[in-house]
Amino acid sequence: MGRGTNTNNLFSGRFGSSQGVRDLDWGDVERILIRQHGKLNLNQIRSELKPLLELKGEAEALSKLDQKLEIVERRLRAKP
Repeated sequence: MGRGTNTNNLFSGRFGSSQGVRDLDWGDVERILIRQHGKLNLNQIRSELKPLLELKGEAEALSKLDQKLEIVERRLRAKP
């Protein structure tokens, strides 16, 4: 996908609550993934996000991100 996209644009403040990632935050992430489709450097996002999530004990959130990416891809392919 795109090059040079800063992960801060995608995830700023999304992983700061003590309750973990809220569902509303995932909705926000999904909308950003749709708007920025093809412009994000997903390899960079994953590589920078993974150690942060591990530190928070929320490594499973990376799988949730992958699920959201699949949902977005399906939705965009289904559009006429």
